[in-house]
Amino acid sequence: DAGTCILMCYYAKGEALLQEGDYNGAAGAFKSAGSYGDAADRIKECRYEQGNACIAKGEYDAAITAFKAAGKYKDAETMILSIYYLQAQTEMESGNYKKAEELFKKAGNYSDASEQVKLAAEMPTKIKYDEAVQLMESGEYLRAAQAFEKLGAYKDSQDNKNKCNFEYGCYAIEQKNYDLAYTYFIKADKYADA
Repeated sequence: DAGTCILMCYYAKGEALLQEGDYNGAAGAFKSAGSYGDAADRIKECRYEQGNACIAKGEYDAAITAFKAAGKYKDAETMILSIYYLQAQTEMESGNYKKAEELFKKAGNYSDASEQVKLAAEMPTKIKYDEAVQLMESGEYLRAAQAFEKLGAYKDSQDNKNKCNFEYGCYAIEQKNYDLAYTYFIKADKYADA
């Protein structure tokens, strides 16, 4: 009948457009094909292929939109999580730890995203800790002690703060500034022989 032939034409047009990479046009043609064959599934296929094409071009937000439109077609849901994970890694490398943390959360159970959430959340503190360690190792004990103080209970910050105060007290003794030395030995709080 003529109605079926019209639907078949739309379906064939959808196949041709999909082959050409015109995903929106193909999805529209398959939609017009209505209940003909597997037209409804082919719409999801169009969105899935569009998502892959967007990834290839680095258009990740558009890829997520396309994969969402694909629904449960193939591994579309996993592809969305993998994109969030990839975006989070990029943000981590750029030093945007808060944004990375948000994206790793969106990545859900993809790969090691839950571990990466913790790492992203800790990263600003870890960087400050590493800077404080560098100050301590370079002999800038007063600045290092202040930096460790701001880190609170992170790792061994308090022990390092006490060590820096002790070392600064020793420096004050070398300078024959005994009052200052006394002050920093008190701040060293049971470190070594303070």
